[in-house]
Amino acid sequence: MSFVVRPLEREQGLGEKLHAMRSRLAISLEMAEAATKIRASYLRAIEEGAWHKLPPSVYVRNYLKKYVQYLGGDPVYFLSRFESECRSCDFLAHARLPRQKVRRGRFLVSSRVLATAGLCLLFLSLMGYLGWQIYGIVEPPALTVFTPADGTSTTEPKLDVSGVVDGEASVFVNGSSVLPTPNGSFSTTVTLERGYNLITIESKRRHSRPFVIHRRVLFGRPQTWYTVGAR
Repeated sequence: MSFVVRPLEREQGLGEKLHAMRSRLAISLEMAEAATKIRASYLRAIEEGAWHKLPPSVYVRNYLKKYVQYLGGDPVYFLSRFESECRSCDFLAHARLPRQKVRRGRFLVSSRVLATAGLCLLFLSLMGYLGWQIYGIVEPPALTVFTPADGTSTTEPKLDVSGVVDGEASVFVNGSSVLPTPNGSFSTTVTLERGYNLITIESKRRHSRPFVIHRRVLFGRPQTWYTVGAR
């Protein structure tokens, strides 16, 4: 009894099936490209099984589904064959990567950065507060002089000087201390010398800069000059 060994027929691949379907329908790659809006080079690579010439498989699935629908095939079957032949899945690709162990140093660095930033912010806030306090200490107290007005002319040898000062400040008129009232107002009398007098009113706290106002006063009768013209 003799046996005849016959070679097994090789099952057509995914690309070969698609090529056969397109050939039976007498459709060219250019016609398929115009209908599916998929490049003819991509369609040729799919039929040849040249997956390395195609974009990532997530795009190839969409191309394959649209192409199979255009040829009248079953997209589910061909997508299953695609997964079997390519052995790839984009959604699981990241899950297949080996897990990386996170070093404790990363958390420590982040904690140190946050702690350093917090300390810097606290230091800046403290310096700002101290600067504001120092500015309040050295800032000269506000001073307003009511009388006399600058450029006053008088024939009286005595002149009243009055005004108001802000806060608990000392007032000096021509170097002499004047005691303000609890509400900050002050008043004193100065003796004038004949001619122009410069009156200096100054307010100052213990550690502050002085606030100085000058008043120019003319004391004496104005001189009248008569001009006699030649006849």
